[in-house]
Amino acid sequence: MIIAYKNGAFRKFFDIFRLEKSIIYFIFIIGGIVFIVLAHKLYFQMTSALVAFPEHGVDVANSLARTPFWTHSLDLFVIGPICEELIFREYLYRLFDKKWLACFVSVVVFAWIHTGFTYSFFFYLPMSLVVTLAYHRRKAIGESIILHSSINLINNYLPYLLNFLVP
Repeated sequence: MIIAYKNGAFRKFFDIFRLEKSIIYFIFIIGGIVFIVLAHKLYFQMTSALVAFPEHGVDVANSLARTPFWTHSLDLFVIGPICEELIFREYLYRLFDKKWLACFVSVVVFAWIHTGFTYSFFFYLPMSLVVTLAYHRRKAIGESIILHSSINLINNYLPYLLNFLVP
């Protein structure tokens, strides 16, 4: 992260907290989450006979059950999103001259690293697309880090919250 800071990766990070930008980001986050939910519903309808739950999701759930709450929260919402966004958005984009090619490669490689080329690949593809487009729009790594953390929060804790609220 120090190298990323020295290279200027976080230059636009604090711009995202200005009020006029916050409304746009909120709309983008809600729209992205709606897209992800719809894509996941389609995924489960198409693959329900093939797979009940993405393999990576099972691995994450198993590892979360064995670790303290603060440890997996730090990993899922801080360390993981920062490291993954720096690798898959900030640095991967620098490898390509054509930014749309960088966008495509970033989307595919991010989903592939999380799942391999299994049916779960298509489960992670919408999230990868939304987060990559968030970065692609202004090349501000902070936006994609916050979006990635928000998606991890929703994916990991919303089911527990819903089970608690709706018996």
